[in-house]
Amino acid sequence: MKKIVIHIAIFCFPLLSMGQTNNNRLLEEYIELFSEKEEYSSDENEMLETLQYYIENKINLNDTGSNNLSDLFFIEQYHINAIRTYIQQHGQMLSINELYLINSLDSTTLNLILPFVKVKEVKPSQKISLHDMLKYGKHNITIGSKTILEKSKGYIDSTYLGSPWRLYFKYQYKYHDKLLLSFSGDKDAGEELFKGTQKQGFDHYGFSLMLNDIGLLKRVVIGNYNIQLGQGLCIWNGSGLNFSSDGNVSKYGKTIKNAGAFTENNYLKGIASEIMLSPKISLTTFASYAKRDATFEYDNENTIYRSLYTSGYHRTTNEYLKKDNISETIGGGSLKYQSNYLSVGINGYYQHLCDSIMPKENFYNAHYFRGQNNYNIGLDINYLYRNILFFGETAFDRNLNNASIIGSQMYIKNSKLTTYYRYYAVDYQNMYTNALGQNSSAQNEQGFATILTCRFPRSIIATASLDVFKFP
Repeated sequence: MKKIVIHIAIFCFPLLSMGQTNNNRLLEEYIELFSEKEEYSSDENEMLETLQYYIENKINLNDTGSNNLSDLFFIEQYHINAIRTYIQQHGQMLSINELYLINSLDSTTLNLILPFVKVKEVKPSQKISLHDMLKYGKHNITIGSKTILEKSKGYIDSTYLGSPWRLYFKYQYKYHDKLLLSFSGDKDAGEELFKGTQKQGFDHYGFSLMLNDIGLLKRVVIGNYNIQLGQGLCIWNGSGLNFSSDGNVSKYGKTIKNAGAFTENNYLKGIASEIMLSPKISLTTFASYAKRDATFEYDNENTIYRSLYTSGYHRTTNEYLKKDNISETIGGGSLKYQSNYLSVGINGYYQHLCDSIMPKENFYNAHYFRGQNNYNIGLDINYLYRNILFFGETAFDRNLNNASIIGSQMYIKNSKLTTYYRYYAVDYQNMYTNALGQNSSAQNEQGFATILTCRFPRSIIATASLDVFKFP
């Protein structure tokens, strides 16, 4: 199967009001703006939590040792490098208005990032005591509920076991950008609460403890977390681009992120840490053990697991029987070199399921993962040469099947030209990919894409894209 997609668009990128809009409305506008693109594979709750955190804890642009800017999913690595280069050449910023002096930053990007950044002098790091962390942090509690007034068929015929109300809570304790403790609970509409199948209360509980910049320890997360490495071919869970029509294709992950409070699948659970071996070399390690939902069948009294169940809903008896019935253990790491212009990472992880996943034999799933064990290793590279960003990654699974992507982004004044080629083998197997492409996973796809983006005054953007791809 071979397809050609041509996309031409001219539209206005709205300037979000910065000073007059309250925080809630501002966050809603950002979510609407990017969710409408239908290019992000993400949980809106996760995106909202990230933006809400940084609107309350603004990113200090002078802190070039931090990569918090990469958490803002709408800013590109090229722009991050431009800000860092300006600070290296001219010293720490004295005013946020200095951003307007950076030629590489267009007005649209500036207006998008302004609500989440600040300028503050970076002083030599001072010793932080546990007493200060526990005494001077901020508590935040969120409690909410929502429902749809019109009852669906599942409530009328009592197929759903619980009430039509979604209920949730989240408690957070924060000490600057050094400590973040989060505990949450979530009950989806239709699920029971403190009775029947959910005697433990909420259907899903989330927990994470994150510490940043403690000595050589750049980051450590205990609890629920995401790992985001390279271009998403080896391992990347959490939010990310599947395809972009505006040229923002090069991924730049946070390496380790605490998972969204209400994320019920596609997260790791355990401990992950990133250690700075030198100013430019970091070592990331992670280990995870988690229960996963899975569909199953009985054959001669034996249970055969067919696939992982990822919706997170446990409203009916059948849905509840899929809950936490298979366990997954993951261990892996990454060794990375990073300077202002070059980053190279070697990544890998090993995955073990307590029982085999055996999808039914069909033509469309002939190359799906089958078995208990898998491992993936990969190499990713980013290199910035003047106004051109080169990026790429190649990864291999347990059978040495390959998935690769290579591309470039060229910035010329207010225009950007993006090209990339991708090759994902028919039988490449990886449950934790999040790579560019038209397919639902990094498998059975070859394609070449080119995207031209031009920015005009008054935040008008014109884009033209061509994507030629096939599913062998």
